[in-house]
Amino acid sequence: MTPAFTVPDVAREMLAQVRRDHPESLPHILRWLADIEEAKAYLAEHPAPPPPPLSELDYLHLSALRTWMALSQGRPAPALDTEYLYQVIYTQFRDRDGQSQVDRLCEQWLSAAREYGLAVEYGDGNLLPGVLDATTHTVSDAIWFGLTQGHVTMTGGA
Repeated sequence: MTPAFTVPDVAREMLAQVRRDHPESLPHILRWLADIEEAKAYLAEHPAPPPPPLSELDYLHLSALRTWMALSQGRPAPALDTEYLYQVIYTQFRDRDGQSQVDRLCEQWLSAAREYGLAVEYGDGNLLPGVLDATTHTVSDAIWFGLTQGHVTMTGGA
């Protein structure tokens, strides 16, 4: 038995035109509309389960894709949880030995800063407050910029 459903006005007009111009197609179209309504009712009763949580690497890929798409269309990049993004970049970008690229680049920057006389430490060798956070965030921002804006620039986007 075909379930009862309400036909919108525009669909009524289309059905009238089919009835007039192609009456042999009417049963097929009515069955097709009934199938659509049946699928809608089923989905209303059986909502899809939420998607599984993203792995860190999936999150990074999806975020980069959304950002590339926005930038290539001249729109602003989507808002992201920057602290989580920094954490993901930190854990996902590792060299062959497993060392974080962020750590390696921060250490290179701190060494260069020391070499050129920039104060990054107290006299006892402990880093000044905020220096490591600032360099870590700057390196993570640079990696993110390279992944997103760099890709868009290289592919001829915005």
